Amino acid sequence: MSYDWEAVRHEFPVAQEHVYLNHAQIGPLPQCVTARLREYVDDWCAHGRACYSKWEGETENTRQKVAKLIGASPDEIAFTGSTTSGVLLISHALGLRPGDNVLTADLEHPANVSAWLALSRSGVETRFVKSTQGRVLVSHVEAMMDEATRVVALSFVEFTNGYRNDLVTLGRLCRERGVHFFVDAIQGIGALRFDVGEYFVDSLSCGGYKWLLGPLGTAFVYVRRDLIKSMIPPGISWKHTMASNRLRDVVMRDSDSGEYDLTIPAFEHEYDRYQGAGDALLPYSARRFEEGMPNLPGMIGLGAALDLIQRIGVDRIEQRLCTLTDLLCDKLEAKGYVVLSSRSAGERSQIVSFGHETYTGAEPFEELG
Repeated sequence: MSYDWEAVRHEFPVAQEHVYLNHAQIGPLPQCVTARLREYVDDWCAHGRACYSKWEGETENTRQKVAKLIGASPDEIAFTGSTTSGVLLISHALGLRPGDNVLTADLEHPANVSAWLALSRSGVETRFVKSTQGRVLVSHVEAMMDEATRVVALSFVEFTNGYRNDLVTLGRLCRERGVHFFVDAIQGIGALRFDVGEYFVDSLSCGGYKWLLGPLGTAFVYVRRDLIKSMIPPGISWKHTMASNRLRDVVMRDSDSGEYDLTIPAFEHEYDRYQGAGDALLPYSARRFEEGMPNLPGMIGLGAALDLIQRIGVDRIEQRLCTLTDLLCDKLEAKGYVVLSSRSAGERSQIVSFGHETYTGAEPFEELG
């Protein structure tokens, strides 16, 4: 069925002056997002702390929208500040030990490499699967697995060339081998259909400011429900620490509810006022990974962007992007450019890389501005 894409374009004032092709770096804000942000700012300016509870509830609404988008439960979603912070969080929370190894690929974004490489200080090895003609072959990933492989960390869509990894086959392989499957999903979610169950994903990290059209500083992680209890965050938020024995008593009486984990002991401190402050009430949900005060304006803006995406429908968005990128590739080839991104079914995405025998990569970039 036809769809009114001109109406969608009106949501983006940037389209009045630009042919915007830079979502893979930072997406533009639609009007529905900026309107919601203005509403928040005006309310906060007028009422300050008095309106906090009202807007804090929007964070939970956004959590539900994120969960719906990727086929997860809200309790499996935690908010972070960036994709990188989410990768760092997961890499430390898994509790990898000396002698363990992590598999990633030579196409990966530095955010999904540096966090795992940093574990070398703890004796964890990071191994790189060599790509073949811009592809990460499942057979090569499987060949590099051994008894010490604990994690496979790959992107949904590779940022270098738009190659779409075969998450179904990769995820099934990891599940069969008992290997944790982590996905850097920022270059796909919002533009392409994504389902954590279908892809056998154990955890993922995704920023909200590219294809999800949210503000900068927004991101989330997903952790599969039955893995949450075994993962301890690298730092404990003040929200999860126990300030008094009275609170401990309340929670202990309610321990049958299964909502909290009281296994983190108090740390020693020389000042009496901090004794026991390290006892942590870790929720049996992904909220245990959230730190401090929430990014209220960011979550409010992201929620509005998700409303727009849901109204249009991810399937419709994916189909539209395939049509546009096919057109782009045809026009590029007609002008003598070589399309480097795969256009095969199951491998192509909304990111297109191309080259020319005469022009350098910098020249068309500078020309397009």
